[in-house]
Amino acid sequence: YYGPVKYMTKSTEANQQYGMSQTYLGSDQYSLCNNYTVEYGRDICWLDIKNYNQVVVLGASLKEFLFDYKNPIGEKITIGGQKFEVVGVYEAKGSEQNWYMDYMCVVPYSMNRMLNKQSMFSEFSVKAKSSEATTEAITRLTGFLSGRITNENGYFNVWSENTWMEQSDEQNRMMSLVLGGIAGISLLVGGIGIMNIMLVTVRERTREIGIRKAIGGTRKSILIQFLIEAAVICGTGGILGILLGYLGTLVAGKLILDIVLFPGVPMTLGAFGFSVILGISFGMYPAVKASGLQPVEALRAE
Repeated sequence: YYGPVKYMTKSTEANQQYGMSQTYLGSDQYSLCNNYTVEYGRDICWLDIKNYNQVVVLGASLKEFLFDYKNPIGEKITIGGQKFEVVGVYEAKGSEQNWYMDYMCVVPYSMNRMLNKQSMFSEFSVKAKSSEATTEAITRLTGFLSGRITNENGYFNVWSENTWMEQSDEQNRMMSLVLGGIAGISLLVGGIGIMNIMLVTVRERTREIGIRKAIGGTRKSILIQFLIEAAVICGTGGILGILLGYLGTLVAGKLILDIVLFPGVPMTLGAFGFSVILGISFGMYPAVKASGLQPVEALRAE
């Protein structure tokens, strides 16, 4: 179930906060199967499922988003138009790659009919005793389901976390190759553009270069000057790109997920540094050409 989660105080509906969160229908074994630990409060129990109790356990980030530092135990939130009482909060377990693991909440699976208007389940999780027992568990589970569900048209599928991780890694590799190719082409085009700009600059300032050499300017000083100019151009472009990237992330995050994730400082500094290095690399040829001009020929230029 995926939908808006709304926080509502006991006494008033003012100052409501909205956000998108993944809501899982769980049993009393959900936290065990998915390696969650209750930080405070309690977990879903069998009586909650049996008695159709409208209770919920929040992920750490979702709790912080909805309640800040306030103790949420006993408070009410609205999921799918229904009020649920917060009975517990899980410890944080997400990271920058899987931040969504803490923007979730778990309700008893007996709430399926109330939230989804149906009694069927699209998927469920089973935890093997060990990673070595995964293959045997898949075989036994497939045999168990085959006797109850027709598999001729692929009505069910059993997969392990290892299989999912392998598929995810393969997709990530393909995506990295595609994005890397696009980025490489973009950098090449941008670098060639910088080189052309610097070549035009050298041609327009040929006489200036000749005057500098005539009054004692060295090849090294002229080389460094044009390399610095190329680095400044690319560095300025890099700063603008970073600012636009942050702005785009902010707007997209607020409009789509209501969750904003910014790249870290090392990544930002790395992007800026790379843009400067790109400018120096593609500005090298124009700089060498400028520093190699002969004073007499340069002074004759119009």
